[in-house]
Amino acid sequence: MLAVLRIVGLAVAVVLGICILSWILTGERKWLRIAWVVFKYAVFALALVLALFAGEALLRG
Repeated sequence: MLAVLRIVGLAVAVVLGICILSWILTGERKWLRIAWVVFKYAVFALALVLALFAGEALLRG
């Protein structure tokens, strides 16, 4: 499970880096919009995973 989270985190970081680099090279604001959407979904997914981990810890006692 944690390996999958690391791979997803790495993929998000790569996509954000590519979007920012594309924006710098082209100047098109669509790359910033794409980066912002990816960032928002990544933060939402992170909050969801942390909530699930917290729930699991509470259930274990």
